[in-house]
Amino acid sequence: MVANSHAGKAFNIRTLGLSASRIEVVHNGVDTERFYPDPEAGLAFRRKLGIPPHSPVVGMVGSFKRQKGQDCFVRMAARVAQSLPETSFLIVGEPMRDDAEDGDRYAAEVKQLATALNLADRCHFLGNQKDVRAVYNACDMTALLSRREGIPNVILESMACGIPVVASDIADNRLIILDGITGHVVPVDAPEAAAMRARSILGAPGERSRLGKAARRRICERFSLPVAAGKLQAVYE
Repeated sequence: MVANSHAGKAFNIRTLGLSASRIEVVHNGVDTERFYPDPEAGLAFRRKLGIPPHSPVVGMVGSFKRQKGQDCFVRMAARVAQSLPETSFLIVGEPMRDDAEDGDRYAAEVKQLATALNLADRCHFLGNQKDVRAVYNACDMTALLSRREGIPNVILESMACGIPVVASDIADNRLIILDGITGHVVPVDAPEAAAMRARSILGAPGERSRLGKAARRRICERFSLPVAAGKLQAVYE
């Protein structure tokens, strides 16, 4: 069996009773020619939303389900907005078709939470987007504060675009994101810790640039499609 994360390998050992030697880990790869730094696309996306070019922007991309932690993202946003009131927050995604009822209910909860925290005019609930590269490039950073994951493609995509990520310390996130070098990992359900890392990125353009360049480099070196294909080939060989 091939698992796309060490967390997935552990899950299959636990649930299927397979020995560790029968499961190989091959992390997902991202198309670095599709996802790349594109400031012009980012500026165009900001203009479409009426966001000024130099205002801080934090994004999240993910399906609406409780495990993805959009509620934690909104709580983080409220803390960031206290010290950086010009910040805009982009929430991209919709409920999954196979779980639409629960997803719709959760999406309504998250939107109500944003209103209760006085973020209604700063949180843009955008639904699914065709040009996700433009979304990433419109952001100064992204956050994925999931409660459960394997290997999130959105982290790989954001980093490939040169946009640093703050993510919860679950599954294989720490293997993708080198904490303090390509982005940051924070505890699960810790919006204050996430907000602290977000403020450190948004408040220091040099730091944001350093993390973004290192993030792009790491994806190209370790998590590109050719790297993933080579690892899978090695399993078959």
